[in-house]
Amino acid sequence: MSEFMESIEYETGTTIQAFNIIEANKNAEGYEVLLDLDLDSGYALESVKLNITNEDFAAYETNDIQEVVKYALGFFANQEVKDKYNINDEDRAWEDDRL
Repeated sequence: MSEFMESIEYETGTTIQAFNIIEANKNAEGYEVLLDLDLDSGYALESVKLNITNEDFAAYETNDIQEVVKYALGFFANQEVKDKYNINDEDRAWEDDRL
């Protein structure tokens, strides 16, 4: 184990280009979701665990696990972008090249 335990503050890193839900398991608090992430830097993260609470579903006003994961990872399209590319809220624009 590393002896380096001091916390270092870093600048914001790379963005997430895409994600794939590998597995989602329901538990008492919400869901434990296993993801693969493709980063803008060219790297990929595999088998990343994300805990989504029942409160997250309520806050995002959806029952769709993919929608909640999308919002949790920061995939938001502002209204100007939606209007420019004629994107409806039901579209999965983050899965194509419009954004």
